[in-house]
Amino acid sequence: MTSNSQNPKPEIIYVKHFGFWEKNTHIGTDPSIPGSQGHRVIGERLRYKMARKENEMDQHNESWHQRQLIQWVKKFPWGQFLFHIPNETTGGQGWIVRNSQMGCRSGVPDLMLPIPMHGYHGIFIEMKRPCGRTNEAQNKWISALNELGYLAIVCKGWEEARDALQGYMDAADP
Repeated sequence: MTSNSQNPKPEIIYVKHFGFWEKNTHIGTDPSIPGSQGHRVIGERLRYKMARKENEMDQHNESWHQRQLIQWVKKFPWGQFLFHIPNETTGGQGWIVRNSQMGCRSGVPDLMLPIPMHGYHGIFIEMKRPCGRTNEAQNKWISALNELGYLAIVCKGWEEARDALQGYMDAADP
């Protein structure tokens, strides 16, 4: 951006400060802005970070997608049987140890519907946001559950999970 010394245009910059993104207006150079070193803070690296952060803000997280799915299944009689498997590892080391002692296992899918259909014992769903990916532990669980006679799948977004559940609960065998 070329700035006119008589009428400089402010630049909107985003600076990550203690894990949070701050929006600042910046005209010219300012050594007091963290990371600027007296130079323009706006640059290719920061533009990339800004675009990436804006893209992340446009997408909902996995929890949001799961809540949307749970709201949708409430309109069906079988929806009362779809449940979340609480396997989160947040809350500090004490919670992680406690959950491990209570039987939580890394990689277990997020949701289960224990209704036998189409030759399966039930369906497990690993919810991901549209750009999410499974890790090695999740892939192992999904593979093992499929071998045990369950339908275990990964759904990217609540709409994909909705379609999978509709197909699974369809009365006609495929």
